[in-house]
Amino acid sequence: MQMGMFAVNAALGIALGVYGFYNLVPSALDVVAGVRTQTVTSCTYSVDQVTHRSARHGTTTTYYKPTTRWPSRTDRRTQQH
Repeated sequence: MQMGMFAVNAALGIALGVYGFYNLVPSALDVVAGVRTQTVTSCTYSVDQVTHRSARHGTTTTYYKPTTRWPSRTDRRTQQH
C-alpha cells in the first residue's frame, strides 16, 4: 500500500512540476521582452444591464456588466491588408 501512495504522490508531483514549468516559460519570456506599447485603432465598450428577480423573496437586483472587446490578432491582420 505504501508503494502505491508513493507512485500516486510521484505522479502528482511530476504533473504539478510540468504545469508550473509550462506557465513559467511564457511568463519569463514576457519579463525578458519588457514593456511594449501598442497602438489600438479600434475597440468596443458596452455595458449590459442584468436583472435578477427573486420570486421567493420578492426582490429585484440590477447590476451593470461592462464588456470591452479588443480586435484579435486575426482581425488586425485583415484590417491592415
